[in-house]
Amino acid sequence: MQDMDKTGSYLYHMRYIIALVLLLFLTIGRFHGDSMAAYDYYIQPGIGNENLYPVMGEARIVRSDEWVVSTPAKLASSFGETPFTKYNEIQRGTNTLNILNGVEINAFSVIRNPFILGWLILDRERAFSLNWYATIFVAFLVSMEFFYIIGNRSRLIAVTGACLTVFSSFYLWWGFPTMIWSLEACIVCAYYLLHQEKLLYKVFFAAGFVSAFLNFATPLYPAWQVPFGFVALMLVIWMIHEHWDLIRQQKKSTWLIVSGAVAVIVILTGLYFLDISEYVKAISTTVYPGKRSDFGGYFLNKLFYYFQAIDYAYKDLGLYSVGATASEKSAFLSFFPLPTIVGALVWFRNKKENWLLGLLLLLEIPMLFYVTTGLPGIVAKVLLFSLSTRIRMIDVIGFIQVIFICYLAGREYQLNRMEKGILTFATVLSCVAALFICKMDYPDYMISRKFMLLVVCLLMLAGAGLFIVEKKALKRLALCICIVISLRTGWMIRPVMKGLDAIYEKPVAKEVMQIMSEEPDARWMTENMEFVCSGFLVACGAPTVNSVNTYPNMELWTELDPDGEYEEVYNRYAHVVMNFTEEDTSMELIAADSILVNLSYEDIEKTDVSYILTRDELVNREECSFEKIYDEAGCKIYHVEY
Repeated sequence: MQDMDKTGSYLYHMRYIIALVLLLFLTIGRFHGDSMAAYDYYIQPGIGNENLYPVMGEARIVRSDEWVVSTPAKLASSFGETPFTKYNEIQRGTNTLNILNGVEINAFSVIRNPFILGWLILDRERAFSLNWYATIFVAFLVSMEFFYIIGNRSRLIAVTGACLTVFSSFYLWWGFPTMIWSLEACIVCAYYLLHQEKLLYKVFFAAGFVSAFLNFATPLYPAWQVPFGFVALMLVIWMIHEHWDLIRQQKKSTWLIVSGAVAVIVILTGLYFLDISEYVKAISTTVYPGKRSDFGGYFLNKLFYYFQAIDYAYKDLGLYSVGATASEKSAFLSFFPLPTIVGALVWFRNKKENWLLGLLLLLEIPMLFYVTTGLPGIVAKVLLFSLSTRIRMIDVIGFIQVIFICYLAGREYQLNRMEKGILTFATVLSCVAALFICKMDYPDYMISRKFMLLVVCLLMLAGAGLFIVEKKALKRLALCICIVISLRTGWMIRPVMKGLDAIYEKPVAKEVMQIMSEEPDARWMTENMEFVCSGFLVACGAPTVNSVNTYPNMELWTELDPDGEYEEVYNRYAHVVMNFTEEDTSMELIAADSILVNLSYEDIEKTDVSYILTRDELVNREECSFEKIYDEAGCKIYHVEY
C-alpha cells in the first residue's frame, strides 16, 4: 500500500512533465481524435490509404458539429495567400469571420490559446494534432488543480474530480465545452495568485486568469455561459469569504497586478466584441438561435442518464431509440440527488464553515424548478435563465453535483444513526431510480442483467463510501470506483486518428485541390448530397456557397429570395443542402439548424459558382451548361458555364 502511495505521489508531482511528453508524442505522431473518418460513409467509400480509418475506436458521426463544421473551418483557415486572418473566403463561399470556428492568429487569440501558434510553426497535420489534444490535456490538469482546492488539498480527490469532469460522457460527447475548464482555471489562478509570495508567480497567475476569463466570455453561447457563469459567481463569493484575511494582507504590488489584469480583460473583451460586431448583429436577429428563449420545463430525467452513459461509447443509442444521440443524452456521473441531500444536511449542521455548499444550494434551487416545473416568464428573464434552455441547464446541475461530491469527500462530518439509515435508503433509491428511469426512457438499450447489477452494486458501494461510511479506506475505494467508471465511460468515446489522410487521400480531394491551385477564386457547390459533403469541400480549401452558415449569408439569400418569402427558413445558423429543380426556387426547413434549397436552374448563375460536386448526371440546360471534368467512385465534378 505504501509503495502504491509513493507511486501515486510521484506521478502526481510529475503530472505536468508526463502531460507534456504525451502531448509531444501525439503531436509528432500526427494523432488526433476527430471523427473525420466519417467522411468515408459519404465520399468515395473505402478509397484511400491505411490512415482512412481510426487507429483505435470508431468515428462518431453524431459529432458533426466537429468534423463537418469546426474541423473544416480550421483547415480552411490554412489555405490562401493570407491564411489565419480575420476573414476566410472558403466558408460560405464569401467573407466569413475566422475566429468563430476557424483559426485567426492575432494577439488576442494567442492570449486566449497559446497553442494556436502551432499553426504558424508546424505543418498542417501536426498543428491540428497539437490543438486537438492540448484542449483535453489543459482541461484535465486544470480540473485536477480545481478539485485539489475544492477537495481540501487531497490528491486522490483532485484526480477523481478531473476524471468525473473530463472523462464524463457530457464533456467528451459534447466536444469539450470551454466554459467548464475556463471557469475552473479562473478559480485556480485566483487562488494561487493569493497564495504566492513571489511577484513573478503572481504575474503568471494573473496572466492565466486573463486567458481563462477570455476563453469563458468569448464563445457567445449563453445557453451554457449564463448558468456556468452563476456557478463561477458562487465560487468567487466563496473564495472571497474563505480568504478574506489573506486578501486584506495583499501588498500594493498585488493590487496593481490585479488591476492590470482587469484592465486587460476589459480592453481585450471590448475590442473582441467590436471586432465581431458583424457576427453579433447578424446572429442576434436570426430565428435560430438568436430569438430562441426558454422558460424551462421537465427535463430532470437526464440527470440520471449517467447510468446508461457508461455504455454510450460501445452501443449506439440511436439504434435503440429514433432520434436519440449520445451527445444530447450525455451526463455527469453525479449520484443525483445524493450530493444535494448530503450537502444540504452538512450545510445546516455548520453554515459558517460550509459557505460553498450554501451558495451552490441557493443557486441549485431555482435551477431545479427551471428543469422540473419551469419558471414564470418574468422570473426566468430576471434570472437570465431564459437565455439558457432546460436541455443545457440540466448539465450545469450535474456539474454542481460533481463539486458537491469532491467538496464533501474532502471534509469530515458526523452522521447519527438515523441520518445514516435515511441516507442508506436514499443511496439505494437513487441508484435504483437511475436504472429505472433509463429502462423506462430507453427500454431496449441496456439488456444485460449482469452488467446492470454490477453497475448498481458499484454505485451503491461508491455512494456509501462517499456520503455515509466514515472509514477512510472505504472513502478511498469509493473515489477509485468513480475513477474507474469515469475511465470506462470516456476513454473509448473519441477515436484515435493519424493525420488528415481521411480527407486529403481521397481522389476527389486531390482533384479539388488541383483545380483550386489553378483557379483559387473559383466558387463551389454540392448538389443533391448530404450537408456533410460541403464540409469536405471546405476542408479541401474550396469556397463553397452552401457550406454551413454559422451566420446567414444574407447577400446570397436575398439574391435568391428578393421578396423575403423564405426568410424564416434561411435566417438562422444552418446546414444547407442544394437540389436543382425546374420549378421556381423554394426553401424548406428540415430541422432547426438544417435547410433544403430547391434551386431553380435559372438561379444557379446568381450563386456565381464555377464548379459543382454531385452524384447526379447533370445535362446541359438553356440557362447553363455543365461540363463533366471528373467522375470516380460516385463523385462527379462539373464545370459550370453560363
